[in-house]
Amino acid sequence: NKKREIINKIRINLNVDKIKTIILENIALELKTDRCFIADFQPLSKWLNIVKSEVLSSSTKASLKGKLPNIASAKLTSLAINKQELFIPDVSKYIKENNLKNTAIYDYYKNYKIKSSYATPIIFEEEAKGVIVLHYTENVCRLSKEYIFFLKNIINILAVSIFQAKLYESQKLTAQREGILRKIIAEINISSDLGKL
Repeated sequence: NKKREIINKIRINLNVDKIKTIILENIALELKTDRCFIADFQPLSKWLNIVKSEVLSSSTKASLKGKLPNIASAKLTSLAINKQELFIPDVSKYIKENNLKNTAIYDYYKNYKIKSSYATPIIFEEEAKGVIVLHYTENVCRLSKEYIFFLKNIINILAVSIFQAKLYESQKLTAQREGILRKIIAEINISSDLGKL
């Protein structure tokens, strides 16, 4: 079972970035995407405009790693906030039906050669943590219900895994701070004892 395999890979990892990469690699492999990435919220912001984790089918594909174009950032932020999915199996048909030719969104799809796009928010405890995006640039791709179900299950696993990894990192940081505080207190006590002599 592919889902069990992914869970086992994640279990041995408590690094958020590594978990995201594992998930993306498995989604890209299973769903044969050309570009697969996670859009993250910028720290202290309500905008999804940073891509730290991305998997490309080849080095010739244009990368979105770093700062997302503004139009993509605005659309993905809206999806995350409203907890909505956006599945566009045929981008050219979508552009035509929504009269988007000669717009910023049209330019975005054209510049990154996107023929099919699937975007789903990563939700944990009713809060959006980011959006996972799949792009097909070689051919139009209509994902079956089975693949959509697989994608949603993997995203749920990702949300829980990110939460657990962040919780672990937070506990580790707290333990380090407590250790530093103990050392400082011990030094203060030693200094105070020396002062009494």
